[in-house]
Amino acid sequence: MKRIQILISGKVQGVSFRFFVYQKALALNLKGFVRNLPNGQVEIVVEGEEKVLKEFLEICKNGHPTAQVAKLEVKEYSYKKEFNDFEIKRWEITRKYRSSILEKIHLFLRNAIKSIKKLEDLSLKEIKVEGRTAL
Repeated sequence: MKRIQILISGKVQGVSFRFFVYQKALALNLKGFVRNLPNGQVEIVVEGEEKVLKEFLEICKNGHPTAQVAKLEVKEYSYKKEFNDFEIKRWEITRKYRSSILEKIHLFLRNAIKSIKKLEDLSLKEIKVEGRTAL
């Protein structure tokens, strides 16, 4: 028995790739999970017999018909017998990543407010055009 982690890059999110992987893993009686990562990759952690894992890797390389697998990174680990089944996991936002997102939103909003204030200042100024006042 063996455990592997697979990171798949390409057009693999939003194309039913996780469900495809899920179905194939169940059919091969593999245990583990598949999930989307925030960087656009799909991560698979799976445990099973070495021969079956090789077959599963080939399936992942070929991918779902609507997916475009550009790169496959595989890391091998010792078998942990950690999983009872195979599941599709949701990506969990870490505290560090959440902070990063909030900082970007804060910066965006601060700049948007500055831009709006500049526009308001410009629209409140009177512009003299040929002796008439225009707003």
